[in-house]
Amino acid sequence: LSLSMNDLLNKSLKQLNKIAKRLTSNYGEQLKVQCACSVGFAADAIKAYAGENKIDLVVMGMKGKSQLVEKFIGSTTTSVLKNSKIPILIIDRRVRYKSIQKIVLACDYTTIKNKNIIEPLLALCQLFKSHIYVLNVVKEVEMEPTISSTVAGFRLNRLLENVSHSFHFALGDDVVEAINTYVKKMKIEMVVMIPHLHSVLQRIFHPSLSQQMSFHTKNPLLILPEID
Repeated sequence: LSLSMNDLLNKSLKQLNKIAKRLTSNYGEQLKVQCACSVGFAADAIKAYAGENKIDLVVMGMKGKSQLVEKFIGSTTTSVLKNSKIPILIIDRRVRYKSIQKIVLACDYTTIKNKNIIEPLLALCQLFKSHIYVLNVVKEVEMEPTISSTVAGFRLNRLLENVSHSFHFALGDDVVEAINTYVKKMKIEMVVMIPHLHSVLQRIFHPSLSQQMSFHTKNPLLILPEID
């Protein structure tokens, strides 16, 4: 017995409504849940829906992948990351909810050009009274700060003046490994990254760190889009 596209959409919507009912039952009627189904490639459909409905935050799950799948196939989550103009919160299926007290903002200081980029992070910190650990991963040859990085550091310090924060660095050639090592050592509860705007060729030959982190981190990962 074959099903029409409308039948499939209705079936999916019924399943989503069951999930919505369970959520409101667990967390109260103050949680408003709206369900929607669409036809198409998942990443494209999610981006389109988010844009059309002026969504402020996209929340996605991550099951974890092997290195082979990570390199050659990717996932819906990492596909949505590409060129996203909307903040994305990625949560591994092994994560269990707890109050977010320690957040690491992994970035080089020059990435953050204005306060609008980190507004979602500031709101999160004010909600949970979190501390932000600003982490810059550097190579040994880069240990001596330049004038531009010093000025950028002062600028970032001003942007974070209304929340608890501190500045740190990690030494290593593998940025993803260095971040995850720091996260484990400091018992960090959320990782925040701001992916650079890459050229087309850079995107082809150098997968972004935020996409790599989405496969490796076991903590909630918040990706904030870089604003032109």
